[in-house]
Amino acid sequence: MAFFASKALQEHVFDSVYGDIGRAQALCRSQVRRHYETRILKIGLRALETSFRDCLDVGCGRGIFTALLGFRFRKVVAIDRSRRAVRTAGHVAGDRNIRFCVSDAGALPFENGAFDCVTAKDVLHHLDEPARAVSEMKRVLRPGGILISVEPNNRNWPGVAAGILLKHERKAVLCSPGFLIRQMVGRGFSILHYGMDGFFIPYGPLACTPARMLGFLKRFEDYMGRLFPFGGGHFIACYQKHRK
Repeated sequence: MAFFASKALQEHVFDSVYGDIGRAQALCRSQVRRHYETRILKIGLRALETSFRDCLDVGCGRGIFTALLGFRFRKVVAIDRSRRAVRTAGHVAGDRNIRFCVSDAGALPFENGAFDCVTAKDVLHHLDEPARAVSEMKRVLRPGGILISVEPNNRNWPGVAAGILLKHERKAVLCSPGFLIRQMVGRGFSILHYGMDGFFIPYGPLACTPARMLGFLKRFEDYMGRLFPFGGGHFIACYQKHRK
């Protein structure tokens, strides 16, 4: 099912969303945004072996999550279909050990088994053919490699509201944890662990919140997480590619 009248319109929307370098740099400097992005990465990498060194970040967007991967892995290759997103991400995280390139998630330009780890944050719900992207991510992973998937959770009320209001987020309303797990399990992956993040407060609009408010936001998120243990804004899962 496609939610845009044409691929050209879809590209235009994503270029507009992710092409603003100033906005991306402001988000990268935000302590609130870094707090949430770091928490997502910690949940995803909970059981990751230290020997896993080479990472592919599929759908890098503004590059904020990619920048954190650069501190964790020896080498990171980050791809996005949007040229403006790749340009923006290069400004945000284009130093250290990160290389960026323009590519489609459904046709990755890498050899079989080229990476120890693949990350895909907020990617699958934007795609018309998510199964094709999953097959490609599996192909470029070595046997026993790890896939970290981060997608919206449709049990979270702010996320559902965003999906209804924002056309490029419309498919988020379909993303239940069970639906997301089924995209991987049975297609050459086994699930190792999963978790939910907070996002009861949409952290995008709060990027400029003063750092002194971060303690309050953490306590509020923890309180809401106890009330709604399956209502986190993102479903974060770690999968392992079958060794045979």
